[in-house]
Amino acid sequence: MYNYLSAHVKDKAMGQRWRREDVRALPVFSILNTYYGVKLTLTSNAVDKPLTVDLRDVKDQLRNQPESLTVEQWLLQLGDNSLPHVEGEVKEKVSTVKFNTSTALGFKAELSFTGGSPTAQVDDSEKNDIMLTKAGVDYDRYYRNSLVTVNGFVHRHDADVLGLYIKDAGKTFRKQQSNKIGILDFSEVGELDFFSIDADMVLPNPHTEKLIDGAYIELPEAIGNRVPFLVIGGYLHVVNADYYQVGDNVIKIDLDRIPLLKRLYESRDEIDISVATDLLDAVSFNESLVAVEQLHGNEFLRSYLTMRNSFVVLVNAENIYLERHKLGYTRLPGRYFDGRKPQWPLSLELGRLPEYIAFKESAVWTLAVQDNLSTRYLFETYGWKENRLVDATVKTPNPSYYSQGYLLEIGTSTMVEA
Repeated sequence: MYNYLSAHVKDKAMGQRWRREDVRALPVFSILNTYYGVKLTLTSNAVDKPLTVDLRDVKDQLRNQPESLTVEQWLLQLGDNSLPHVEGEVKEKVSTVKFNTSTALGFKAELSFTGGSPTAQVDDSEKNDIMLTKAGVDYDRYYRNSLVTVNGFVHRHDADVLGLYIKDAGKTFRKQQSNKIGILDFSEVGELDFFSIDADMVLPNPHTEKLIDGAYIELPEAIGNRVPFLVIGGYLHVVNADYYQVGDNVIKIDLDRIPLLKRLYESRDEIDISVATDLLDAVSFNESLVAVEQLHGNEFLRSYLTMRNSFVVLVNAENIYLERHKLGYTRLPGRYFDGRKPQWPLSLELGRLPEYIAFKESAVWTLAVQDNLSTRYLFETYGWKENRLVDATVKTPNPSYYSQGYLLEIGTSTMVEA
């Protein structure tokens, strides 16, 4: 005979983790429709230690039960009949993506170009990449287990025996004369596979033929058990409502949910997005003026999705969860605080991932970033998408503010023996 002790459940929504939940009063008929997974911890008269039962192992039996029969009633009804189980209790095991700067990790950064040496007889203006080097490092491991940011924007990277190359980071450096480099380490979570987005991989909404109504990215291979991430214009998207998998190798992006115009104004002076913005007709008296029809047009959006700072990442993990931890807000330039020692990437409101350093002051940790200033635009106060033209005119008074910051806990959640 079994007696209920506790349960761990995982919701069906994307980006969820295992949590403890009391399910004894829930109908067994519907429990697997309610959750992605349920693990019961039970006691039995036959053994001295607790047992764990994964309800997916008895799903056929559960579906044949009366709709009103609760978990507790079902266990009582089983009598001396046995269930498939493992001995012992289970607990959640969490592995997360860690963040550090390339400087803190001991890397040396030099202007370079992929496949070439920083000392090659090429003018620095032609070195569009940055090469990271460090003695004794397995560069291929860093390639397969990392995402790299430059001044807060995710860049593609590559590796050979000489070093780790950050593509277009030289261009980013020349724009801001700054090369703050961050590394998101996925080694505890799963290896990464990278896919450039080619123009023929981008398909519009079949009903309207417009990408703004839904852009479909068709990958050259099946996603399988991997979890897709997206980088769009240098901004990382992790298991959120902006995109979802709709086929074995197809991802749908709801571009209308993305703050595209604000990101355009934020990133145009930070990274090279000219391959896309050159398609927007600027005027000499107001370079920020944008025709909404062009911004939402297929030509611009396809170019934006296929630029170097837009690509697909597949994480070799069965599940990924995301939790955003709001940081203490100082309303000061470049400063946040938290009670825990920071170890995860930091995100600002629009999704930029600024590189930070952390130091302890009394009982709290201070996180310092170089730039956390955000702009309040006038177009945010009205339905600009219905207009013909829009520009970067700011609101008055208080045209800018310091962005709220969040630590991104990106990880895997699995149940293991306690």
